[in-house]
Amino acid sequence: MRMTGMLLALALPGLGGCTAPETAASEFHNLDAALRYDLAAYAGGIPFQHGEVSVIATENGKLRTYRLTPCQGGETVCAGGPNGRAGKLTRVRNYHVVSGAYRGRAFYLGINGTGFLGVNGQFLPLAWE
Repeated sequence: MRMTGMLLALALPGLGGCTAPETAASEFHNLDAALRYDLAAYAGGIPFQHGEVSVIATENGKLRTYRLTPCQGGETVCAGGPNGRAGKLTRVRNYHVVSGAYRGRAFYLGINGTGFLGVNGQFLPLAWE
């Protein structure tokens, strides 16, 4: 992360030139998030970068596992394998969101194996690989 800090320090002077402090802070946050995402991509920590993703989460005190597989020519993600139920894959900020593959669940896959499982209005921590 030391490299991220150096890159941000170099970029900061250009952000404040003719912008209001709130705008500069927002631009700084966006730049920071983009750099973290790019570094994770370089390290191989982006969901589906190497194909199928295994997910683990605790629901109602029980450990649950899920398998999300790119399918339909990479256009979507399927539950359990290439012939499973197809879901919708979108990107929201630094999360790849898979919804519809597993009924009633949305997977918010962050960088480097982190994220959340949305189920019944709750967001539960998850891990993926």
